[in-house]
Amino acid sequence: MKRRHYPLLVLMISGSFAFGQVGINTDKPQSTLDVAGNGASAVAKDGIIAPRVTLQQLTAKTAGTYSGSQTGAIVYVTEVTAGTGPSSAQTVEIASTGYYFFDGTLWKKIGGSSASDNIYNTNGTLTGNRVVTQGANTLAFNGNAVNAFSVDGSTFSVDAANNMIGIGTTAPHALLHLDNSVANRKIVLFEQANNDHQYLGFGVNGGLLRYQVDSPGTDHGFFAANGTGASSELMRIKGTGNVGIGTSTPHALLQLDNSVANRKIVLYEQANNDHQYFGFGINGGLLRYQVDGPGTDHVFFAANGAGASNELVRIKGNGNVGIGTASPSQRLHVIGNILASGTITPSDIRIKKDIVDNSYGLKEILALRTINYRYKDEALSKDKKVGFVAQEIKAAMPELVTTANDEMKTLGVNYAEMTVVLTKAVQQQQDMIKKQQVEIDALKAELKEIHKK
Repeated sequence: MKRRHYPLLVLMISGSFAFGQVGINTDKPQSTLDVAGNGASAVAKDGIIAPRVTLQQLTAKTAGTYSGSQTGAIVYVTEVTAGTGPSSAQTVEIASTGYYFFDGTLWKKIGGSSASDNIYNTNGTLTGNRVVTQGANTLAFNGNAVNAFSVDGSTFSVDAANNMIGIGTTAPHALLHLDNSVANRKIVLFEQANNDHQYLGFGVNGGLLRYQVDSPGTDHGFFAANGTGASSELMRIKGTGNVGIGTSTPHALLQLDNSVANRKIVLYEQANNDHQYFGFGINGGLLRYQVDGPGTDHVFFAANGAGASNELVRIKGNGNVGIGTASPSQRLHVIGNILASGTITPSDIRIKKDIVDNSYGLKEILALRTINYRYKDEALSKDKKVGFVAQEIKAAMPELVTTANDEMKTLGVNYAEMTVVLTKAVQQQQDMIKKQQVEIDALKAELKEIHKK
């Protein structure tokens, strides 16, 4: 026998059907469906249970089961083991258990986090300004593509494959690579005004790396750390163009610090000391031109066109100076004429010793042969010359001949000291003339007496 309880059902579900409202546990529903909880009961299981399904069950639904007509449908997904089926396209955002609603196309999670919260699954557009407050949390982007992360095309690009950053380029070739444009302003560290000149930073002109300061009153300074609390200035380029090394106040195009040292500028180093180098130094009241040994020379050149230079003066490592010769054999060795308004040789008796009368004179002069000649080596001179033979002078007066320190041991004549011998010869000749004059005067007197008779 079947029992019917319609009156009880009517009591439990009541409402104002005239207004299309249904109430459960209430006779005064305030909405289309109004369910009142039984708060007075400690054992009543209040709540509404939506249909419980698994992800695989939703995926297996016949295609089209859920369409626009089911927009707003709610289910509770109890298990999310992935599966494939006719409706898998509608369940792509189901990633965890929980309540989901159908938006007409996809199942979306209600509240909490879901696959729909992954802003990187689809493109989007901001509808307003947004702020992310990280606090002590980090925000990381992991990738392995060349242009893994970019802002506004090539404005900023991260090459995650090679750990490089591009600014203005999506293909950086260094840890930091700016676009290849040529511009006065590429990196601005400080800006005095918004133009291509009044800033501190770097730029690129054609074939030129530009180090920029904002005015002639601002300097370029190069520093090295001096411990944890200070730095030492190494070099300064003034805004005027003066360069100081070891000084912050250069007063010339290049100025080194005012220290006194053998080594100030080293062009080539034979060994690490204050002597075996090519370069310049300063001693007290002395500008030092340094070569690395006695076998090395100081040489002064002048350009002879684009392909060669002419040697002007050579100072040998032994102190000999050559003008017109690269192998001076004397303290001053000149190939060519010397024009001087006078010459002075020290002759003070106070600096002399072993003084005796010169024994060379007319006899030695009369024994000399005077010759006309030309040099075999036209580098010495092409002109016809008048002079003596050094070997003949050496035989008579060896003090007047010197031997050069060259391969031929060339002999040279001290023509200046020849004047001493010539003076002696003139004196001797004058004595002879005086004696002859006395004899002549006596003969004239005798002839005069004879004529009187």
